[in-house]
Amino acid sequence: MAPLTALIMAAGQGTRMRSELPKVLHPVCGVPMVHWVVSAARAAGADRVVCVTRPGDGVDAALPDGVEAAPQHEGEGTGAAVLAAREALEQSETVVVLSGDVPLVAADTIAGLVATHRDE
Repeated sequence: MAPLTALIMAAGQGTRMRSELPKVLHPVCGVPMVHWVVSAARAAGADRVVCVTRPGDGVDAALPDGVEAAPQHEGEGTGAAVLAAREALEQSETVVVLSGDVPLVAADTIAGLVATHRDE
């Protein structure tokens, strides 16, 4: 059982961006948005990182080494995305849900959230 799993929502369509490239793969300072979130999660102590992806959009193939993909075949929104990763979550003590399109999330913010959860 993983003590801390970071579950990253990366299955959004990003239609408002009017781009063929999935939103989480758009580069910020030359790095795909979702990679920044993965790095922050790892720096915050995540033992396991799982990204919920949309099959066929190419996000799963672009994930960094060691990041697992959980395909979301149906539904929309965070609830359906979390259900898509249910198997991974059942193998975790603590789960923090992060958005793949927030590249400026800080490791300290994630670690603080997890610490508060554990303390309370």
